[in-house]
Amino acid sequence: MSLYLLILFSVLNHSAYVGSRVAVSLFAIHLDASPLVVGTLMSLYGVLPMLFSVSVGRLSDRIGPRAPMLSGSILVVSGALLAFAFPGVTTLYFAAALIGTGFMTFQVTVQNIVGFIGKPEQRPANFSKVAVGFSISAFLGPMLTGLAIDGLGYLPAFLFLALLPVATIVALAADKLP
Repeated sequence: MSLYLLILFSVLNHSAYVGSRVAVSLFAIHLDASPLVVGTLMSLYGVLPMLFSVSVGRLSDRIGPRAPMLSGSILVVSGALLAFAFPGVTTLYFAAALIGTGFMTFQVTVQNIVGFIGKPEQRPANFSKVAVGFSISAFLGPMLTGLAIDGLGYLPAFLFLALLPVATIVALAADKLP
């Protein structure tokens, strides 16, 4: 897989992830959730990844990158679609856990792939390029989500976020990538 294609897919998935953190927290506040609930929602983005990241890395090593990247992207889309289709605070708990786990699955696999692209002396530059991609998505995801919420509302913003990783899913499902 091309490094730049991998970076593009990473930007799309990461934008959905960081954008959903904004959308979930603001939507929870809009639904009159307490600060404790909002904090709990934000912690769900990290609790399952904390527990399963090493296992996902080992799985990726064993079966290759396609399935973990595909399943991670599907989980991100599923979490955002869940929040879109069934709006409510309870749903946001599941959405946060799905999106967090999905992005971790995708991200761990990407880091593994980048470590094998090119010659050993190219690896620092490759990881730097990926980091620039994540910096771009760390800016774009929340900004575009805020614009979508302001212009369209919370539910269309979740739908927008669900659409971002679809290109990754299509490319991986079409078996066009290694």
